[in-house]
Amino acid sequence: MRSTTVAILLGITTLAASAVAQTGSPFTYQGRVANNGAPVNGTVSVQLSLWRDAFSNSIADRIGSVQTLNNVAVNNGVFTVIANSLLEFGTNPFNGEARWLQVAVNGQTVLPRQQLLSTPYASGLTGGGGAINNSSGTTTFSFTNLSTNTTANTANALLVRRGNASGISLDGFYPAALSVDTANVNGVVSTSSAASAYSIFGLSSGNGGSGVVGQASGANSNGVLGISTEPGTSGVRGIANGGSANAVYGTSSGSFGAGLYAVATGPNGLGVLASASGTDGRAISASISGAATHAGYFSGPVFVSNRLGIGVLSPTVPLDVQVGSNQSIQFRLDSIVPGINVNTTGGNAGIMRLRNGLEIWPNDAGTKAGRLDVRNTTGATTIVLDGATGNINATGTITPSSARLKEHVTPIDDALERLLRLEGVRFDWIAPEAAKRGGKTHDLGFIAESVAKEFPEVAAFDPEGRVIGVDYARMSAVAVQAIRQQQAQRERDRAEIDRLAADNAAKQREIADLKARLDRLEARLR
Repeated sequence: MRSTTVAILLGITTLAASAVAQTGSPFTYQGRVANNGAPVNGTVSVQLSLWRDAFSNSIADRIGSVQTLNNVAVNNGVFTVIANSLLEFGTNPFNGEARWLQVAVNGQTVLPRQQLLSTPYASGLTGGGGAINNSSGTTTFSFTNLSTNTTANTANALLVRRGNASGISLDGFYPAALSVDTANVNGVVSTSSAASAYSIFGLSSGNGGSGVVGQASGANSNGVLGISTEPGTSGVRGIANGGSANAVYGTSSGSFGAGLYAVATGPNGLGVLASASGTDGRAISASISGAATHAGYFSGPVFVSNRLGIGVLSPTVPLDVQVGSNQSIQFRLDSIVPGINVNTTGGNAGIMRLRNGLEIWPNDAGTKAGRLDVRNTTGATTIVLDGATGNINATGTITPSSARLKEHVTPIDDALERLLRLEGVRFDWIAPEAAKRGGKTHDLGFIAESVAKEFPEVAAFDPEGRVIGVDYARMSAVAVQAIRQQQAQRERDRAEIDRLAADNAAKQREIADLKARLDRLEARLR
């Protein structure tokens, strides 16, 4: 046999096991194996080991060595072996402390480990009788139901009932190793006062199983009620390792009932502690149906340490929100005034508002298409982005320009020379661009490619490096510097003219003097 499927009877009946007390430290272990759901006939290899802890894999918590039994006969899926037959677990492994047996069939470990409890030598008890076990290493009671029927609700290993019948239907539940039917009193009461102890511990490793299932159908009843009053304790704690398994699953159908109700009063206590580590695991999953209004209801502060998704299964940012068609997002300052409102229906379809701060109107019957308003505390508009015309209007604009924010400052020495190489033009926008400007077609300005050659700092480029626009506001720095350079040139030209005029005046005086001397000479000659 190459492939054997094994599991414990808790939920899946492919392996049933029992430990029966013997007169010494060896004891009988009986199990059932199946291959693809069918009982096995043949031989298997069985490995047994005894542990002090239900989960620890430390060798220090293992008692003795691993017992290997080869060629174990299996008849109609059932095999029986003598555990500790060669004292693999020691001469006295049972000293009154808890013990767990780990089983592997053909190398496949069966989880969870099975706790070995005390069992009496008697085969039955009379009414009102009891059993006391003072012998170390002996199980007081052991109940085994080897029925292969997995659907009959009567196939319980142990049934405890108060009265003939309780009138409570258990239809739909699989047979239980322990079934307690107590009519109008508590079915099972488990208490623990030790730190870090569990009053009730439920573990489910089978697919679709539940560590603990609580169902409440009466008014004000609780499917599972966990109360923790000691530091480090848990009112209810469930661990689920199997695919689609539920660590704790509670349902409530009665008025004001709670599927899961937990109260923590101790320091740093947790009413509910849930964690999930499996693929697509959910620490807590809640849903509503019928007249229910809240899948989750919190009356106090809620802390999310990682990411919160609303309508998003895998949020990628601290708050990830996705809404469908005809849905809205709204954050309120009070019960009436929205702080942020995103509405997809009605007269203000698509509106987003920040009270006294920001209004975005993507569409309002065409009257405010693409409009962005920024208002002050009095409601007056300070900035308007008009999507219909493509214009931005503002009562004032300031661009950061302090020397404290800059370094490597140098003047634009060739502003005039480069500016003179630019040419202002009149032009018409192509149809798609005109549509962005409210239908405006005729305009004037620069050709961005020409500006980019002379002043690349004021040009805008797309991701492919193509010129797409000009920052006309920053061109003012170029214009101012060009005016300064032109003014400096004008001052130099005026100085040169004044110098040439002075030189000319001197020459005129010199000419006049020469003429006077010539006149005197001519007079003497006459």
